[in-house]
Amino acid sequence: MIEPFSEEHLAPASYDLTVGRDCWYSSHTSETGQQKRELKTGEDLIVPPNSIVFVSTGESLNLPFYMTGRFNLKLRLLHEGLLVGTGPQIDPGYTGPLSCPLHNISSEKICLRCGEPFAVIEFQKTTPFAQREPLVDSAGIQVIRDRGEARELKGARGFPCLTFRSRSLNRKPISGYLPVGKVVSSSVDGIATELGTVRQNIENKLGEFTKNISSINFALLITLLGVAVSLGTYFYATVNWHRNAYDAAFQAQAETKRLQSQVDKLQARLDDLLSDLPKATNSLIPDDNAKK
Repeated sequence: MIEPFSEEHLAPASYDLTVGRDCWYSSHTSETGQQKRELKTGEDLIVPPNSIVFVSTGESLNLPFYMTGRFNLKLRLLHEGLLVGTGPQIDPGYTGPLSCPLHNISSEKICLRCGEPFAVIEFQKTTPFAQREPLVDSAGIQVIRDRGEARELKGARGFPCLTFRSRSLNRKPISGYLPVGKVVSSSVDGIATELGTVRQNIENKLGEFTKNISSINFALLITLLGVAVSLGTYFYATVNWHRNAYDAAFQAQAETKRLQSQVDKLQARLDDLLSDLPKATNSLIPDDNAKK
């Protein structure tokens, strides 16, 4: 049922599936710039945050017509934030490798390694296959598939027993499930990109606002400096004017005192002259007795 099979990967009720060589990025986000990659054994596959990567299994299945399978991620990867998108079951009669999209919903990158287990598969038996057809065991596998697709095989109570469609056998992993040209990407990644654009626009607007504020602050600083210089000049002129006025008043007061002193001296001189005037007048009048 499993090729290649390893005893090391066998668990009590499941089997570990390993990362295969074929992988696809949902968009051109790989480090090599390629959407499709072919890994080498031991090579790391990085799943970026909020991205989808399609991976294939290193094992191919060859399920019998009476057995179904289901697979899911290992718990370690689930706990790291990796989700897997798988169908509800692997139909009986399927052959070929498996593939699935892995969605990293965390904010950190997750590393897978080619050849290492990443998923587990479990099997379950169905009712006996084509139990109303006793010659099934001796018929060729292709004959059985053709009769099953033609609804000719009789199962329980005579109902048709269907087989997995031959055209879907050994389907190429990943590319065999997506329409040509179909690109699947994470909506969260798109939101993150939009948020990054919005953040960049906000940062640009904040940068412009900061520049405007800086220009306004510079103009305001120049204005304040001009006002400060004007006020300083005004106060300096006022102080000088008051100082000059005080000096002029002081000089005027000193000059007034000097002139007052001169006036006092002149007044005293005038008083002396007035006191000597009668004597001078008497000396100028003739003496009658002297004439006689």
